[in-house]
Parts: sequence; structure tokens; C-alpha cells
Amino acid sequence: MKPYFKLILTLATIVLPFCLTATAQSKDFKKTVELEQGGNLTLSTDKGSVRLSSWNQNQVEIVARIDPPEEVSQDYARRAVEGVMIEVLGGGRSLTVRSNFEGVPYREDFGSRSKTLPHVHYEIRAPRSLKLNVDIDRSKIELNGFEGTTAIHTDRTPVTATDIAGDIRLRMDRGELTLSKVRGALNVDADRTDMNLQGVRFDGDSRFDMDRGELDIRLADNQGLAIQTDLSRRGDFTTDLQISMQSMRGKNFDGTINGGGPRVVFRTDRGRIRLRRE
Repeated sequence: MKPYFKLILTLATIVLPFCLTATAQSKDFKKTVELEQGGNLTLSTDKGSVRLSSWNQNQVEIVARIDPPEEVSQDYARRAVEGVMIEVLGGGRSLTVRSNFEGVPYREDFGSRSKTLPHVHYEIRAPRSLKLNVDIDRSKIELNGFEGTTAIHTDRTPVTATDIAGDIRLRMDRGELTLSKVRGALNVDADRTDMNLQGVRFDGDSRFDMDRGELDIRLADNQGLAIQTDLSRRGDFTTDLQISMQSMRGKNFDGTINGGGPRVVFRTDRGRIRLRRE
């Protein structure tokens, strides 16, 4: 056999085990825990998806599926799935759900050590009235039908929420936000994130602080607001609503819509903001 054929076969022997698509089995998890209306629910996860919806039970039902990672050997995929633990701590007034990846083994790739995490997909049902705190990374999340306090911190994660009311706080980095039928006070801090909000009714003072993204808000009918803008030279604000100007500073202004109401502050650097009728 020629030497270069031997070299090709040797390289194939080294590389192929690390390039296989995993066919290891998934692992399922299910648990139901008591949680009072108005209680605290905290969720922390990484890489996967979350679908969180309300129901009329004073319980939290947690269903999770752990899928093997791609582009790894079947043996590593199996051990990675086995290494993930779903932690459920507390109950009554406060509950924490957490994806624990500490048991996922390291891979030795040409002298470096790294982990390839499995995908964890949650289906969670919880009481409608909650203090909800979510920390999620490299996933996607859908929420439906909650009121109270909602705090969401995301990284590289699209967020979709419908029928949400109360004190809503979002901190997002490199994602997309889609909200509909939202009522309450919104405080949003977003970087490189596009946001589409429909059917919004502001019931409290709110703030949007964004960098390098687009924000499109459609207000509920007859919404009264006090508006303040803080735009950089590369920021932009447009609206089809009639604004009564109180003061102007270049392209920044203070004004009111429909006689005034909750104060909404828009601040952007290299972003575009559109405020429109529903």
C-alpha cells in the first residue's frame, strides 16, 4: 500500500468517531410539585427549549425530554444524556427548576477538553399568578397566560409571549422578542435584538433600552402615554400617532399621546423604533 493511502486511512480512523451523528436514546423526566398562586417559580436552563403555560391548578407540572447532542460519537452522546440531571427544589411558596449539566463528560479533542451539551426540552404548566424568573441560554422560550412579575434573562434565545400582565422585565442579548396581548409595566434591556410587540397596553411607567436592533410597538386603542426619547445620532424614532410636544432637543423630545398616561422612555443607540396604532 502506498504511504499516502496509509496516511488517509490513519486520519479517517482518528476523525470518524468524533463526526458521527448521535443515535443515542433520549431520556424523559416528569414531576408535579405544589405551588401556591402568587408563588415564586425560577427556571434555569441552557440549550434546548421551554414552553411554559398557565393552568387553574396550584401545582407546577414539569415534563422534560433530554435529547443527545449532534456530531459526537454514539458512546459520548449516551454518556452526555445520562449526565444531565433535572433539579426540582422547593415547593409551596417557592420552586426552582434547573438543568444541571455538571455530569456531562468532557471530550478530549486533539489536546483540548470541552463538553457538548445535550438538548433539554421543557413543557411546564404553572399557576397563572406567579413571580416568574427565567435564565435561559441558546434556547427558545414560549410563555402563555401569566400575571404577576415576569423577569427573563436570555442569551441567543428567541422569546415569544402571549397574554402576559404585570411587571415585565426582559434582559436580552442577540435574540428576537415577540409579544402579544401584553398589559403592564415593561422594562426591556436588549442588545442586537429585534422586538415586535402587538396589542400592548402600558399600565405603569416603562423603559426600552436597546442597542443595534429594531422595536415595533402597536398600542392598544386609546392608550394614553407620556413619551420621552433618548436617541443617539444613529438612532431613529417614527410614529403614526399624534404627539403633543412638551419639549424638543434636536430629534429627542418629551410629549404626550391621548392626553398622557404612564411614562415610557425609549433609548437607543444604532436602533430603530416604530410606535403605531393597533
